[in-house]
Formats: sequence, structure tokens, C-alpha cells
Amino acid sequence: NGLAMFHPTAPAVRFVGTNPRIATSPVTFTVYAKKVIESSHIVSRTWSWGDGTAPTTAPAGTASHIFRHAGQYDVTVTVADTLGQKVSSTRTITVAKKTS
Repeated sequence: NGLAMFHPTAPAVRFVGTNPRIATSPVTFTVYAKKVIESSHIVSRTWSWGDGTAPTTAPAGTASHIFRHAGQYDVTVTVADTLGQKVSSTRTITVAKKTS
């Protein structure tokens, strides 16, 4: 389900993307991050889109991206907290060709 944890104190994270995913149309992703230690706070969410474009850092839990071409992409979100802990989750998504 996209849950990954690399350190006992790292935040737990998963994310979902909107459907349908059509090339040249924005796809919105939402990350659900939960802090594990009460004194920590989520401070950043960095999205790697898997299509050769630059990663996007979003302070909030939602990010949008336009995939220029149909295909499969490995989208990764990395969440960091105030304790310096990071955790990543990757999902392979399919983007369909835009129809006329």
C-alpha cells in the first residue's frame, strides 16, 4: 500500500494520485505522512516524478505534475521531519495517451 519505514523514528508515509492519469493533463498527488515521535513535525515533502524533470518540494501534502507523454513512471515522495529522519515511498503509475 505504499507504506515504507526506514528508521524506527521516521515518519510513516503513503500517497495516492488522481485518476484518470492522462498525458498533458495535471495529475494531483496527495501524501499522507504521520509523525512517529510526538515532538517531531513533518517539514518537507519532495516529489521525484520519474520522467526526467526536476524534483518538486512541497511544504503541504499535495503536489501536481504534468506528464508530457503516456507511459509508466516511478513516482517517489520523500518526507522529512524536524529530527532529520527521512522516509520514501515509490509507486509506479500509468499515464494514458490523450485522446481527441
